[in-house]
Amino acid sequence: MSAWEKIAGDLKREREAERCLCFPERFREYLRTAGLPFGLDGYPGPGGEGGKADLFIGWRVLEEERELLSPGEICSALRPGGEARIFGLYRRPGRESPGTAAVSLGTVAGWLKTGPFNRYTLRKRGIYYDCRLQKDA
Repeated sequence: MSAWEKIAGDLKREREAERCLCFPERFREYLRTAGLPFGLDGYPGPGGEGGKADLFIGWRVLEEERELLSPGEICSALRPGGEARIFGLYRRPGRESPGTAAVSLGTVAGWLKTGPFNRYTLRKRGIYYDCRLQKDA
């Protein structure tokens, strides 16, 4: 089972979201076929049109040397009380990485600490990480 299949299975248990944004487009297209209990809109970019979301889902928003989206950009796309789920491959010390896109968990943790989110959790799930970020109401 691929990481995306596992993530889709986990997201099927998510609460109903009135509006959900997803990044990047390829990940959104995959999740659309997975039968999630909510619709998915593309992330329009900082200051994009369409209003705020209850849920933001992202894949590989962070690379080892640069961020594709900042925690602040993600937070500003959410309504008060909203939540973000961020996933990506992580590099495991002493083992072959699952690809050049893998980042260290220290890099992910440092990225999370720079953000405006009120609460977050970071978990390892097989070859990928799962961040749950919450914005206070």
